[in-house]
Amino acid sequence: MEAVTTGLLEFFTQPLQMLIPNPERHYHWTENECRQMWQDIVQAGRSETDCNHFLGTIVYVEYGILRQARLPRLVLLDGQQRLITISLLLAALAQADEAAGGADSRHREINDLFLFNSQEKGELYRKLVPPPGEREVFFNLTRGEEPLPESANPLAANYRFFQAQIKDSGLDTDLIYRGISRLAIMDVSTDRPYENPQEVYAMLTTTGLDEEQSKLIRNWLGLLKTG
Repeated sequence: MEAVTTGLLEFFTQPLQMLIPNPERHYHWTENECRQMWQDIVQAGRSETDCNHFLGTIVYVEYGILRQARLPRLVLLDGQQRLITISLLLAALAQADEAAGGADSRHREINDLFLFNSQEKGELYRKLVPPPGEREVFFNLTRGEEPLPESANPLAANYRFFQAQIKDSGLDTDLIYRGISRLAIMDVSTDRPYENPQEVYAMLTTTGLDEEQSKLIRNWLGLLKTG
C-alpha cells in the first residue's frame, strides 16, 4: 500500500482512468455538500498564502493487470462523491470560460488535463467513469451539454448549481481556478492480491476514516463477516 499527499489537480493530470464499476454506488451529493465545497474553494482562492485545503482521502485498487496496461486504470474505493463533484465544477468552469470568449486556453487546459485523456481515444478517453447508470448524464455534462431544466438527476442539479455560483457570485474565474488548484488529497493506492488486508485496513485508519468509509473499506478488503 502507498499513501502520499498530493494536489488534486496533480492527481487528475496523470494519464489514468478512474473506474466506479459497481452500479449500486450511486452519486448522492446534494446542494448542501456542493455549497460547502464551493465555499472552501472560494476561501482557498482568496487566501493570501499558498496553503492547501485538504479535500480528503482518495482510495483505489490498482490491480497488477490494470497497472500493466498502456493507461493505468484504477478502481475507486473511496472518494467517488468528491471526484465526480469536482469534475462537475471543472466542467462548469470550462464552459463559463469558453462562453466568456477570452479564456480558450483555460477551457482547453481543463478538458485536456483534468476531464479527459487527450492522447487517448474510445473508452480510454474518459478520465473518470461513474457507475453504469450515471455515465451517460455525466459524460454529457463534461462535454458541455446543458442538462434539461426539469431534470432532478443529482448530477445535473449540481452542475446547474455550480453554473449559477460561477455566474451569480461575480468572482473572477481565475480566483475559482486558483482555489481548486489549492485542494490537496491523500492519495492511497493498494494492490489487494499482494497486500495483507488487515494490515492495509489498519494503515488506512490512520488517514481519518469516518464510520461509513471504514465499513466500506473493511467490506472491500473482506474483513466483514457475512452470514
